[in-house]
Amino acid sequence: MINDLYQREPKAGYPVSEKTEFFFLYDHNNIYIGIHCFDDPKGITAKELARDVSLGEDDRVQIIRYYINVIVINTDCCIIVL
Repeated sequence: MINDLYQREPKAGYPVSEKTEFFFLYDHNNIYIGIHCFDDPKGITAKELARDVSLGEDDRVQIIRYYINVIVINTDCCIIVL
């Protein structure tokens, strides 16, 4: 479990304002990510319904993945943005 998180916006580097926990499981073919957000649902901003568009001011969790090539020029990295 990962729960020592920091903001990217609006106050970069500050502790998150709401408790959030990330859980990771894996098997031979997949990685599974679970996220437990403790926010009050009434305070969550979620207006955008379309796929593959900017989420603007919506609250969100963003996971970006990078790949490793065979000669390890790029590093393995996962960035999670709340």
